[in-house]
Amino acid sequence: TMQQPDLRIKEQRISLICPFAQRRIAQAARTTKCVHASAFCASNTERLHNQAGLLKCPICGAEAELLIDGALTLFLSANPAATSCTVIHKGERSWGYKHAKREPKRRRASSPRSEAPLCAVE
Repeated sequence: TMQQPDLRIKEQRISLICPFAQRRIAQAARTTKCVHASAFCASNTERLHNQAGLLKCPICGAEAELLIDGALTLFLSANPAATSCTVIHKGERSWGYKHAKREPKRRRASSPRSEAPLCAVE
């Protein structure tokens, strides 16, 4: 029998902006059923719960309990200006994070570099 080639994505770039709040993620989360690397901000989950108390993922629609991604939350804390990162797929629902390759800088009027606004952490 021929083996199927492994077609899973090994690295991908994800946004660190919460798809729900449109602000930088402060505490990265997914649901326990999510299989994607992208995350949302745990502080904005009140409006995402269904009547059964389960959370509906704003990315894939999976309904399950909240799961905090500690590794991505640490990456966010260590890199306060990052708005995206590269995710390294390590296995089923296991990822590592590193700086995304920088895009060429565009010339702009000089302004002080500021951190991206964060989601509120309660």
